Amino acid sequence: GISASHNGFFFLAIPTVFTIAIELMFYVVAPFLVRSIKLTIGVLFAAIIYHLVIIATNNVNIAFQYHLLPASFLYFTLGILSHKMYLNKEFKLQKSFYVLFALIATSVLLIQPLLPNLFIFLFPFVLPYLFELTKYNKIDRFIGDLSYPLYIVHYSVLKYCWAHHVPPPLMALRVCLISITISI
Repeated sequence: GISASHNGFFFLAIPTVFTIAIELMFYVVAPFLVRSIKLTIGVLFAAIIYHLVIIATNNVNIAFQYHLLPASFLYFTLGILSHKMYLNKEFKLQKSFYVLFALIATSVLLIQPLLPNLFIFLFPFVLPYLFELTKYNKIDRFIGDLSYPLYIVHYSVLKYCWAHHVPPPLMALRVCLISITISI
């Protein structure tokens, strides 16, 4: 999707499948990351620098921002930190954490793809508390179980509707209903 000469993306039956490769690569390095909070924070800073370099070199595109493993480390390390916070029931923030949080938050503000979606950075730190509130809720479990199949099929359904020229007013409703039905 970077240039007109690259059209392989259009031939994929399931375009979102690239994320499985990134996830598998992360699982290879995850055991090393989760053992050390210092390493996790170091990789988080490296991921922030990676995104800043993309911006500074004017390489802002979907491949460098989402399709490569280094781009994903921003999200993976936030997830690791969130989980560590969840495991520590008596989590008390030290002053150094506030300084670190301020540095990370300021850096994230400079990352263009995250600027309109700052919640992506803050959400992992709220997630453990939301999980505590909803972990026994059957509706929440159903939605959670539905989320991955929905993620995998929705774009293929969208491509099908585009190919069959579904009018825009009906497109969103049809894609939602078909995708949810297939996912269930």
